[in-house]
Amino acid sequence: MPKNVLITDATSKLSQHFINQLIQIDCNLFLVSNNSNELIKIQKEVEKKNENKFEIFKYDLTKNDNAVALYKELKSKNVKIDILIVIPEMEGKSSFSELALENYFVN
Repeated sequence: MPKNVLITDATSKLSQHFINQLIQIDCNLFLVSNNSNELIKIQKEVEKKNENKFEIFKYDLTKNDNAVALYKELKSKNVKIDILIVIPEMEGKSSFSELALENYFVN
């Protein structure tokens, strides 16, 4: 049975590397980004290469309400995520060293 993989900030370059690897194995992809135009482009490319389930979700996960809304949407579709790949929103930063990492850890 294929694993369900959710990738945040799915339109980033880093996410593209994960997506390209994951479409080669047996998994269902659930991609999240606030850039719907890029998500649609990715969807068209991936659907040519992967026969498994593929869904896109337009949410800005830097806003807490959107994370809850995404959870509720997935739950309403009876989707259980097996693997979560969290890509931090870079917001114009050129490297990870420029991120305030304390914003990405849960106490």
